[in-house]
Amino acid sequence: MDMRELRRSACMRELRSSSCNFEFCIFYFFCISVNSLLCPVCHSNRDTCEYYPVHCEGDETMCLTEKIWTITEKEIEFEFIRRCGKPAECSRVGTYSSNIRKFAVSTTCCNSSLCLSPVPTFPSQTANKNGLTCPSCYIENSNRCFGKDPLECVGNESNCINYVKQEIYENTVTFQSLYGCATDSICSVGSSTKKFLYLVNDSFKTVTMDMTCSSSMGLIAPFHFYLVFILLGLRTIKFIV
Repeated sequence: MDMRELRRSACMRELRSSSCNFEFCIFYFFCISVNSLLCPVCHSNRDTCEYYPVHCEGDETMCLTEKIWTITEKEIEFEFIRRCGKPAECSRVGTYSSNIRKFAVSTTCCNSSLCLSPVPTFPSQTANKNGLTCPSCYIENSNRCFGKDPLECVGNESNCINYVKQEIYENTVTFQSLYGCATDSICSVGSSTKKFLYLVNDSFKTVTMDMTCSSSMGLIAPFHFYLVFILLGLRTIKFIV
């Protein structure tokens, strides 16, 4: 662990012990490397949320608004997030799918302090199969999901994806693991490491996502070729949100 990570860990211990927003601001400013951009930061399950002004870190030069939809056969739910972001994350629209659950992501950005970028719109969806296939599975409360069932990819989902997502909130740790298909816009972010901090109901929420993408297979490919994807990742990403 480098010195910045050690300092961040020490700061987080202090931040969790802080009892008021004033203390949070003092610790945050002096412990984390910040730039001059101040962004609204919040999380909600509606198209609006009460935000906190937060100084962005390093090369986070955009105020980003993000919506993440979770789509099942029975319902569509979404998360609404405002946070600091990097230019590569802006105007990003994409999907990733498993055999039982699909996710859609859309972002908008602005670059002035406390600006509010537009609420992202729901990405267009298609059920048209594109001739590619990936191993697929989805599981919650576990960091292991073994892709066994072939999934026929649709639309622009031309990559096979595997991720393990860990959420830490109010001393509770939850996991989510997925194998499936994904668009280029989802996998392209995997070429870098990004870290973010935001508040949810005056508490910290940490989301770490380890993501691997590779090329999808043609439908005629023998299934044992999927082991290459499972064992060899092309891109890895970690988010702390």
